[in-house]
Amino acid sequence: MEATVSSETADFTFSVIIPVYNRVVQLAACVASLRAQTFRDFELIVVDDGSTDGTCDSFVGEADVRVLTKANGGPSSARNFGVAAARGRYIFFLDSDDLALPWTLQCFAAAIEAGEDPDIVCGNFVEFVDVPPAIAWCESKIVPYRDYLAAAETGLYAAGGMIAVKRRVFLASGGFDPAIKVAEDHDLMLRLGERPGFVHVAAPPTYVKHDHAGSISKSLSLMGPGCTALLAHFEAGFYGTSARARRIAGDMVGSHVRSAVVSLARNGLLRDSFALYRRAIGLNVAARRWKFVLAAPAVMVAGVMRGARR
Repeated sequence: MEATVSSETADFTFSVIIPVYNRVVQLAACVASLRAQTFRDFELIVVDDGSTDGTCDSFVGEADVRVLTKANGGPSSARNFGVAAARGRYIFFLDSDDLALPWTLQCFAAAIEAGEDPDIVCGNFVEFVDVPPAIAWCESKIVPYRDYLAAAETGLYAAGGMIAVKRRVFLASGGFDPAIKVAEDHDLMLRLGERPGFVHVAAPPTYVKHDHAGSISKSLSLMGPGCTALLAHFEAGFYGTSARARRIAGDMVGSHVRSAVVSLARNGLLRDSFALYRRAIGLNVAARRWKFVLAAPAVMVAGVMRGARR
């Protein structure tokens, strides 16, 4: 599992950034998972996004954790804040309710070497609800792609704790859009879609994702605005200008919106659901998602009927 990484001007190979808001228990487990890394050339930055429960108190003054504090502004602004203080060549983002595996950064370092200094490295994850599963190390499988959009054509959607990106590339992109609270990672990856050099660590898993009701990604009130922002950025040409980029990005945006439309309709938010459906129908027709195009209105009507019966 040994790997060496070529150097730019940086103090570390990786800066690991954890944005956190009122998650004292989850943060302790997340930090412990990073302290167990077999690859040690990294700094750990925790950005306290205005917590009110003393989330970071136990880490203040710890030699191996840098705690930064800011007023509450959401995960995008917290991650950007952390990057501004980072000293690593690559930035790796991990949410406070997720866990790294002991070999996570070692696999990323090996992928960087194998991919000859790619702009972006992407891992993969295992999901859990209650108890993190036991995961065994397996032989690495590293797959290079021309860029992220080429990987997306094969069905790989990169987001969340899957990504390590060169700091200078992240900064040149403008970083996360602080106005987007859900789907901000998809927006970033689509804006980086044509950056040359994208390497996927297909095995072993590189992080453990916690699926729970309190996850901000499940917020129905933020889901619609997040997808609306994706559509607006696509329409404004933020996701590439070539015909290839527009086709792939349009397919991905349509897919994200499709999931949101169904979730919103099933939870009674019919106006928001229909607004997204109507705005993205062209993308989903272009992608030939006929089942969704035809069935989504029926899901919305069923929601109306359920409301009428109450």
